[in-house]
Amino acid sequence: MPKITQQEATLKAESFIAARRDDHLCGALQKVTHKPPNEKTKRYTGRESGSYYVEFAYAGPPVRQHSLPHRDHPTVVIVDDESGECSVMKWL
Repeated sequence: MPKITQQEATLKAESFIAARRDDHLCGALQKVTHKPPNEKTKRYTGRESGSYYVEFAYAGPPVRQHSLPHRDHPTVVIVDDESGECSVMKWL
């Protein structure tokens, strides 16, 4: 059972990204999804809790239309659903 609500996760993500606006540009809030803890992700992250994925529209510099990989992906802040700890999703 998450200790952080979806609304709290959204507020935490917005304040987290606002503090780093120069490094991680982002646009309007697009969607919030919750992923409960599961054994697959626990093996890779070592975390027992789930996560909220708070997605903001891309708002960075203009991107070539046919770049590979696409570089206009959204800014996603991952919020731990128990501690409220935030991090930015890294795209490879």
